[in-house]
Amino acid sequence: MRDEHDRGWDNRRGEGFGKPVIVAGLVAFLVVVGGLVWYLCSGGETVADAIVKYRPRFAEIRAKLKRIENRLPPPGSVAGNTLPAKLAPKPIYDARNLENNTAFLMAAQCVDPDLDPQSPGAFNLRLNGNEYLTHLTWTGDKNPLPQGGKDTAATDIARRFERTLGFSYLVVARPVRFDPPRALDENSFNGGTIDLEVFLVDLPGEKVLGGFRRSFKPDPDALNSLNTVLRDADVVERWVYSNVLAKARIEVAATLTRATGGSFQIEP
Repeated sequence: MRDEHDRGWDNRRGEGFGKPVIVAGLVAFLVVVGGLVWYLCSGGETVADAIVKYRPRFAEIRAKLKRIENRLPPPGSVAGNTLPAKLAPKPIYDARNLENNTAFLMAAQCVDPDLDPQSPGAFNLRLNGNEYLTHLTWTGDKNPLPQGGKDTAATDIARRFERTLGFSYLVVARPVRFDPPRALDENSFNGGTIDLEVFLVDLPGEKVLGGFRRSFKPDPDALNSLNTVLRDADVVERWVYSNVLAKARIEVAATLTRATGGSFQIEP
């Protein structure tokens, strides 16, 4: 026979298990209510709905990008720096604050924004933090957005789409020649050099405003800062690639800033 002590323990145990269940239920209820309020405040529109609505306008941007790529001068023909000094508005790229009127794309992505040149075999500046390329891919036929993302309430997606559609400038980077890094062993490599042409384009007018050409190569001692025991070929080549990529990104941003008087705050 159980005494009062045992019955008291059962009561306390029941109370202890009951409270988390109640709290969990309350949290679930608040999440559902919050989601409903969020959905209603967005006019009942989901991200998928907004994508369908904006797809025709972004299709026009894709067509425009193809025309721009066709208007670039022949590969390897850029000599000197022909970027304009007086622009209104000034070009701005700042991925961290999303204060932008300028997008970056590789030349191949102007032809097909769904392309994603992969390192270390292909060169890609990857200055895409301001959502321009993201919105192009979301509204294309190969939308990579998960279904869960498509089903969420639209909230500010229309404002973000409009901001992207209103960009003033496009920077197009085109490799003239890229020699991918090749690991010789865990402590040495060949290659890694990039000869790059960069163009500044007036997006609304589809006019190539000017450009410049730069070459970059990795530091000979780039592997000295690779702090890992495992140094297979892929690790070595990616590390060397990251070394030359960092140089290219910094110099491209600095050249654009000096020449145009704009602001190019690249992501680390």
